[in-house]
This record gives sequence, C-alpha cells and structure tokens, in this order.
Amino acid sequence: MLIYETCVLLSPTTGEETRNQIISQTKEAVEGGSGEIFLTDEWGERDLAQPTSQGHRKGHYIYFLYEADGKVNEEVERRFRINESVLKHIIVKKGRNREEALKKYVTPYASNSAHRPSEEDI
Repeated sequence: MLIYETCVLLSPTTGEETRNQIISQTKEAVEGGSGEIFLTDEWGERDLAQPTSQGHRKGHYIYFLYEADGKVNEEVERRFRINESVLKHIIVKKGRNREEALKKYVTPYASNSAHRPSEEDI
C-alpha cells in the first residue's frame, strides 16, 4: 500500500454538518478498503487565487493523509464527484514511508499545532 494525500475544496456555503459528513465518508471509504487515515486537517475558509466557474472567491479546505491501495482512491474520487459541495479535489501519491510523510507535513493552516511551522521556519 502507498501513502496518499488528498485535499478537498468545498463551497464556502457548506455547513459544518456537511463538512463532517464528507470527512466521515472519506474515512469510511479509506478504512473500508483496508486503508488507514493518519491525519485529517481542516484548513478552514481561504481566499482562492481566482474565482471558480460558479463565482466563488473563497473555499473551505480539508486535508487527508492516508495509506491505501489505488482502488480506494477510485471510491474516494467517486464520492467527491457526486457531492455538490465539493468544488475541486486532488489526490497525490507520497510514497511508501509513513513516518517521512508525516514528518514532512507542515502547513500554516493546520488546526493541530503539532504541525505548525516554528517562527524560525516562516
């Protein structure tokens, strides 16, 4: 199995209940395919570089880091495509080393302070 990262961009009008539903559906798809989610991080609402075709200038981001096989990604993608709240999504293959993938995860948007870069790194 390989390590993947997935980032989902949701409509800014998406409520907390729908966001939680998307998180639980993604976890269900990954774990149902014998995968394991290491990290789920809500980055919150951010400005977009350019408006979407629907005119949205902001979006709510959710990030996942997990281990699974390729068939799981097909199910995750299918669930994203049929959900009207999902504006965009991306799945990136990170390799096979779990510790390295977790160690390299750094974002200023992290809700978990353990993943925030130090002041010196910024």
